[in-house]
Amino acid sequence: MKKNIRKDLLTGKIGETVVLLKLLELGFDAFNLNNEFRNFKNADLMCFYPETGKYTMIQVKASAERTPKFYTGFNSDRNGDIVGNKSLEENIVCPWVFVHILEDNGEKKYKYYILTKEEVSTLITDSNKWYWKEGGSHSNATKDIQQIALPIGWITGRNIERNGGKQYPRNIKIDEAENAWYKITKLLK
Repeated sequence: MKKNIRKDLLTGKIGETVVLLKLLELGFDAFNLNNEFRNFKNADLMCFYPETGKYTMIQVKASAERTPKFYTGFNSDRNGDIVGNKSLEENIVCPWVFVHILEDNGEKKYKYYILTKEEVSTLITDSNKWYWKEGGSHSNATKDIQQIALPIGWITGRNIERNGGKQYPRNIKIDEAENAWYKITKLLK
C-alpha cells in the first residue's frame, strides 16, 4: 500500500493543533515549534505557565487509522537495537501526546494518550526488543532496518495487538495514559 504523504502531514498538523488547543483550554500558554523552526528536533509544541515560569516541550504523534499505530521516528535493526544517529536518551526529551483522530458521521473526534518521556523510552525499548526476539511477524519483515511503531494497545495496555499470533505482554509499568494531562501539568505548576 502506497503511503499518502500529504494525508500523513495533514494528520500530524491536526494532531499538533488539537493538542495546542487543549493546552490553551487548560490555562497554559503554548505555541507550535514547527511554525517557528522547520521540523524542530525532538518536540512539536512548547507549553509554559506564566504564573510559575515553568515550561516544557511536547512531542505529538497522530494517527487517523481505525486501529492506530504511531510511528516514533526511531529505527531498529533485526537485533532490536536502535540504529542511526537517534538515541532514545538524547532524543526523547519531553512528554509525548498520542492523538487518535476518529471520524463519526463526518465529525472528527479526538482521543489523547499522554506518556512521560521515561514511559515513552521504556515502552519503545521493551516493545521493540519483544518484537524482534519473540514477536511473530518480524520474520516476514522485508527490511533489515525498520521504523519503530507503537500500536494503541501497547500504549494503553488494553487490547494489546497480536503480532503473528503472539501477544506483546507489556510487563513494564506505565500509568493510565488516556487523558492523563497531569503528566504535563505537573511539570508546569
